[in-house]
Amino acid sequence: MENEIIAANGLRLIVLQTEAMGSWMDSGNAPQKPENIETLDGLCNFMADMIDRGYVAAYLDDKFRFGIFKDKKFTFFDFNDLNPMHIKRLRIFNEDCELHLWRREIENGQCLFDWRFRKDSPAKEAGMDEMYAVDAFQSIFGSAIGSTTGNESSNADDFSILKEERVADIHIPIYGITEDRLPIRIQTRNYVDFLGEEGCECLAGYVDCRFVGFVDSQGDKLSGGMKDG
Repeated sequence: MENEIIAANGLRLIVLQTEAMGSWMDSGNAPQKPENIETLDGLCNFMADMIDRGYVAAYLDDKFRFGIFKDKKFTFFDFNDLNPMHIKRLRIFNEDCELHLWRREIENGQCLFDWRFRKDSPAKEAGMDEMYAVDAFQSIFGSAIGSTTGNESSNADDFSILKEERVADIHIPIYGITEDRLPIRIQTRNYVDFLGEEGCECLAGYVDCRFVGFVDSQGDKLSGGMKDG
């Protein structure tokens, strides 16, 4: 997709076309309003206007879960009834884009979320800018695969269970992962911009970060949890 340089430390420097919008922006785009969310349907409808399907990283008041967002519905391994009032931070992501929401405040039964939507493209599109980015790959705990056979979860067929001693099981929204592909890594993309006066942009720094997807120990992309049907 992008021009890339792979460094000796495994980081990958790429050049791509990208655009971002949201309620908190320090780019040239005008900021949008924060979003008031009262119900799960309201959250799903707001999200579906920007991203129709993706993996989910849900940071809740009492737990963290990976899941799937598809057809305006959330799927998690051990629950589906997501309460917007308990969301601290939410990332819905795929290879092309990510919607990132984070809680600002709760008042009068509504949760006010700041948000940022970022989309990448292999080719120049209207409104997009060329940027450098660094792809990194963070390993997820799990040196063994747990069995989903006989599990009471109705969503078990969409997930693989990563197991590690003295660590809670992690449910990855990819079905059929085998132990020869461990450790599983999450791919993140870190966007670079240059600061300084025009013509003398001499200081580079990270200005945004998003989740992209899951890869195996060899760097091969994983998919499966967002199967059709």
